[in-house]
Amino acid sequence: MGDVVRFSAPVINPSAADHVALRALMKYMSNVLRIPYKSFEDANFNESSVKNYTNEKSNQSEVAREMFNAFSPKCAQLLVERRSRDVRLDEFVVHILRHLYGDDWLKSATIELPAASVGPQAPDQAFAHWLGIPEERTGYIETRYCGLWRLFRVSSPSAAAGDAQSRPERIEINCSLLNIRPRSVRKGALCDFRWYYLGRGHERDEYSTFEGCVIPNIDRIEFLGRPTTGYPLLSLMVWRYTFNPEISNHAQVTSGVSLSLNTSLRPVGARVRAFFLGKSDELPSTAFDALKNQELNAIGVGSIESLKELIPAAQFEETQRYLTRYNPILGISPAPDDTGDG
Repeated sequence: MGDVVRFSAPVINPSAADHVALRALMKYMSNVLRIPYKSFEDANFNESSVKNYTNEKSNQSEVAREMFNAFSPKCAQLLVERRSRDVRLDEFVVHILRHLYGDDWLKSATIELPAASVGPQAPDQAFAHWLGIPEERTGYIETRYCGLWRLFRVSSPSAAAGDAQSRPERIEINCSLLNIRPRSVRKGALCDFRWYYLGRGHERDEYSTFEGCVIPNIDRIEFLGRPTTGYPLLSLMVWRYTFNPEISNHAQVTSGVSLSLNTSLRPVGARVRAFFLGKSDELPSTAFDALKNQELNAIGVGSIESLKELIPAAQFEETQRYLTRYNPILGISPAPDDTGDG
C-alpha cells in the first residue's frame, strides 16, 4: 500500500480551499480516527507546529505553503496505513480526500466514492487514459512549461486588407496571454490552460478566454479547449516539443501553429510564437495575480514594431520572420472575409 502515496511535485500555490480541506482532514484524523497530531511530526515540524497550522487561518504565507506540502502527503500515508486495519471512512471525509488527492488516488487506495458522487469521467482523464500518457510526460510539462506566456501571431485580415489571402501593407501583431496551470489547480490528470485574447477594436475588459487541457503527444504539445462563454466550438494550438528528462530548466521560448477563434467566432489559422514570463511559475498567488492583470493590459492588436518592447531584442528578427512568412488563414473559404477584429 505504500506505493499508493505518490506526489509528483509540491503544490506551488495551494488555494484557500486546499488549506481548509487539509485542516479539516487533519482534525478529522485526530478526533475521529484517533490519529494524534504527533503522528504528523517530521524533521521540520513538531506537534506544536501541526496544531498551529490546523487552527490558524493563514493561506498566503510561505510557511503555510510549506506546511501544506509537508502534511498533505503525510495525511495520505497515515490513512493508507490505517485503511489496512479496516477503518471505515464516512462520506464527509471521502469528499475531502477527493478534493485533495483526486479520483485516481482514491481508487488506488481502494476508497470508494458514495454512489451519488460517481459521475462521468473528466475530459482530461479520458484523454490521458485514451492516449496512454505516462506520468513522467505530464510532470515534464509542469516542470518546463507551467506559468504565464506572451503569445504572438499576425493579426487576421480586416476590411483595409482587401482579399483575405493578400498581405496588408501594414502588418499587425495580435498579442495574447496564456496561463499553463499545474495539475494541482483542478486535481486533474493533465495540466490545464487559460488563454486570454483581445481582438481589434474591443475594450480592455472585453477579452475572450479559452480554457482546456495540455496534451503531450510525441513531438508536440497540443492545447485543446473552447471559449468559457459556453460555445461548443473547439480551439487547437500545437507547439514544438521534445521530451528530454535530462533538461529540467524552464522553457523560455517556443513556436507552433494555432487554429483558434477570433472575437467574431471565426476560425483563424496562424503561426504563433510564445515567450515565457520568467519565474511566473514560482510566484505566490498574490504576486501571480498582479502580474497576470498587468499583462492583460498589454494584450490586443498592435504594430509589428511593438514586438520590440515585448520580447528580448535578440529574438525580434527571428520572431518577425517566423510570424510573417505565411499569412493567417481566416475561415475555411478563400473568399474575402471582413471581420475587422484582428
